[in-house]
Amino acid sequence: MRKSHKKRRSKKNKTVHDHDELLAKPCHFPVEVAGLVLDHIPVDKDYAKNMLKFAFVEKSWSQPAIKLLYKHVKFIKYDRIGMYLDKVKKDPLLGNYARTLTLWGLSGPFNTETDLCSLVAACPNVETFFAGKCPPNWVNDAVINSMSLHMQDLKKIVLHHRKRLFGRSFIHAARRWPNLTHLELIDVQGIDEHQHTELFKILRNLKVLRIVRKQINPPFRDRVADGTLRSIGEHIQNLKILEFNNCFRISNPAILKCYGNLNSLECLVLAGCRQIAGNVLADVIMDCGNLRYVNVSRSSFNDEAINMLVASKRGTTTNMENKENLENKENQENSEDKENRGTNGSKENKKGKGGKKNKKGKENKKEGDGEVPEAKSLLPKRIIIFAISDCPNVTINGFVKLANVFLHRIKEGLVDDVTIYAQKNRPNLQRTRIKKLSTNTHLKIICEHETFTVENFYENILYPPPATVTKSPIVDESSSSASSSGIAPNGVLKTGFREYIVVEKSVEKGEKGGKGK
Repeated sequence: MRKSHKKRRSKKNKTVHDHDELLAKPCHFPVEVAGLVLDHIPVDKDYAKNMLKFAFVEKSWSQPAIKLLYKHVKFIKYDRIGMYLDKVKKDPLLGNYARTLTLWGLSGPFNTETDLCSLVAACPNVETFFAGKCPPNWVNDAVINSMSLHMQDLKKIVLHHRKRLFGRSFIHAARRWPNLTHLELIDVQGIDEHQHTELFKILRNLKVLRIVRKQINPPFRDRVADGTLRSIGEHIQNLKILEFNNCFRISNPAILKCYGNLNSLECLVLAGCRQIAGNVLADVIMDCGNLRYVNVSRSSFNDEAINMLVASKRGTTTNMENKENLENKENQENSEDKENRGTNGSKENKKGKGGKKNKKGKENKKEGDGEVPEAKSLLPKRIIIFAISDCPNVTINGFVKLANVFLHRIKEGLVDDVTIYAQKNRPNLQRTRIKKLSTNTHLKIICEHETFTVENFYENILYPPPATVTKSPIVDESSSSASSSGIAPNGVLKTGFREYIVVEKSVEKGEKGGKGK
């Protein structure tokens, strides 16, 4: 009896001890699962520290953590480049893990050509190369030639303020980058207009192109001209983001020819280009029907452009046709006045300026409201951000018209939220009128602090979330509340982008017919 009792007690103690050991040990995941978990950690300033911590959690976590640690390589001190090269010489596989190479905030000797060339040769599988806030003589023609030899899988290049980089070497290297889809040239003065035309003949697969000129004062010259725009319009058809910032040499005809072929464009930035007329900016916005983000800040965008966007029919920009339209309007008003002279006074009181009915029986809005029905507006329907900061020619009446179009679309369910940037327009835009417009929580009007930056919307444009298809609630199709609230009628599927897909109604088992699609 005593022996059996001791055996039972020993078994109980053993099970309790094993249970405590399991709780004390970290969770064991397969290497593949641990890699998927760690891959969702955001790449920020503490990314390397976090990966080192995860490498010591458990043995199965160390291998994927080290791979991810060497996947995103970022240097903020020059001496770290030598340490990294020594490490890669001992274990060359670490260099093969690199997919992103960033040089940011570095300061060092004048001549770093040999170190940077050896760094490029040690990381042959890099897909994203970023050079910014480091001495302008770094990343010169020799480094670009080395990149063309070793980094042939490049998809994204971002270059800030490069003085020793010239167009011939970049054109020669671009021929070896067939997968390049993202190019940003910010204050890169060594590539002129003629070299731009040759470059864009080669890079036909670009989806993102940003040419920004932040430093306006001499000796920094504007290298973008009409030839650049013609080359883009002829050779690059799949652009989703196109930005020209502070480019003063581009003209109105070249702008219209370039943007007339960009049907897939979703982000338009023409900021600081005051030489482009407001009606031309409106034509460009109307030509690009898939736009979601628009930035025409610091430009000649005015009330005339807003009237063109909220109009029911496509207008013309020539003076002769504008005069003919004005004469036709005057003739129509005179004929309407003659017809109204014979009417009774009571009818005239009932039918005011905005009370005259159409043939269909619908009443027109008052002129002072500035509201335009959604079906009649030429503004692209998917726009969710519209930036008109520092546009002194935009008055409160034009601003109200533009805001009311967005309010109509929010009510109809075409978009969820809309943001309008209007910094430095305070003298023209009255606070009380803006407060009335911003009572709707889905329409956000920003007049200070925040600014429009393209970098915040890369993922939404290039990698949009998949549309979640759900069955809409069944409502009466004849009810007017269904259309105003954005609820889809019966037999319609509503997707995550507020777009409706018409489907066949499902048939029950007892009825004849197949299943609904």
